[in-house]
Amino acid sequence: MSKKTLNTLIAGVIGSGKSYLENLIIQDVRGRSDVQMVLIDPKHVELYDYKMETNCLWYADEEEAIYDTLCKVYDLMNNRYSAMQAAHIKDTEEPDVIVFVDEMAFLMQSSYR
Repeated sequence: MSKKTLNTLIAGVIGSGKSYLENLIIQDVRGRSDVQMVLIDPKHVELYDYKMETNCLWYADEEEAIYDTLCKVYDLMNNRYSAMQAAHIKDTEEPDVIVFVDEMAFLMQSSYR
């Protein structure tokens, strides 16, 4: 993963290889100490096998847990930005956080909040 890849959305029709690409990216970063993964898997299918990886920060597959996990990610990043601002720095030595959301459309359709 490149430091310049800040936000990436993988979209496409069924069978276009979205999950394949997602799994390739996860394979690239799994077990790395400089990257923490957050796995959001509302259909309980694609990301389950990675939830025990040493660099998996959080895994969520139920609606309320997904909401809570996304709130934790927001808080984590907000705290990092606040600390960086207070220290007058633009980069941190903390591990990068990559959030994988499988089936975003499904998550948006079933969201209760």
